[in-house]
Parts: sequence; structure tokens; C-alpha cells
Amino acid sequence: MLGSAAMICGPVADAVAVDLQPEQSPEAYGDALRSAMGDDGRPVLILTDLLGGTPHNVASLICLESRGPALSPVCVSGTNLGMLLEAATGMESLDVDSIARLEAAGRASIVNVMPRLEQSNV
Repeated sequence: MLGSAAMICGPVADAVAVDLQPEQSPEAYGDALRSAMGDDGRPVLILTDLLGGTPHNVASLICLESRGPALSPVCVSGTNLGMLLEAATGMESLDVDSIARLEAAGRASIVNVMPRLEQSNV
């Protein structure tokens, strides 16, 4: 998905894909995710594909563990390309309004095209 976003809007700065490998334990995946997040104090947005899947569960725990007074990572699940593009091109912070816009972009990307096609007689 990150490669698709780069084809549309160019390389996404500071974005890292952390794939869960079939042989990888949740603990090992957590280590890889923590490594990708770094520890330089920059805001961290974690986008996962499936609510309740291993990446979501591990990322959620890491976000809870990492919460602090100055900065807290944010995890959003159910990611689609529309959300990723919004994150890459339209977000300057991880405040509540920005996350709401991110969620709205994801929902707007989910459309049953059949009624539209039937109306246009395609």
C-alpha cells in the first residue's frame, strides 16, 4: 500500500511499512514496530489493516505503553489507500480533528459501485 501511495503522491516521508511475517511471533513483530517508531520524540501514526488482527493488537499495546504527557502514538485500524493518502498529504498533526478527517477519508473510499453503474446503464 505504501508503494501505491508513492506512485500517486511521491515518496511518503518518514513512513515505514512493518510487515508481519508468517513465522514472526507477536513479540518479534512488536520489536520491529518499536524499532520503526524510533525514539526521537516525533509524532507516530500507526495504520493497521484489520481491527483485531495481530498488527492491530500489537500496535495498540505499544501505543498504550508509550503514552506520555508530551506525545502519544496513535493507532488507526481498517486502513485503506484513501486513508494513507490523507495521512501522507493532508495531516500536519495527530490531534482529534486530524484523526477524524483520516477516518472520514477512509469511509469515503468505501463505496458499492454497483448502484452507480446500474443508474448509468453501463
